[in-house]
Amino acid sequence: IFTGVDLTNELFKIINVNGKISKSIINFNLYLKSKLAEISSKNAVIDYIRKNIKALFNIKIGGVKFSILISGNLNKPSIKLNPGKSMIEKPNIENVNKKVKKLKHKFKSFFIK
Repeated sequence: IFTGVDLTNELFKIINVNGKISKSIINFNLYLKSKLAEISSKNAVIDYIRKNIKALFNIKIGGVKFSILISGNLNKPSIKLNPGKSMIEKPNIENVNKKVKKLKHKFKSFFIK
């Protein structure tokens, strides 16, 4: 994200990140947009004392929409996929599933060292 390259290996044209740091808690909003992808998260929370995260990422890749919820321990968070209606109705769901698995793996790599 900080290099300007998203999880789908696209260059972002729009990058908006804003948040508040209060003691050990970071509340943030994120919006990333590239030619084929869009990723957003509102009211995400990272608590460094409790070592927890809770963030819902809404993702759109090539017209396919879905959400990923990242929650739990920062070192090994739970990553849950919520397929959107457009994802379920797409005829080539195997390619989408491969991309989602890749995304989940890359999200985990942010937290697991």
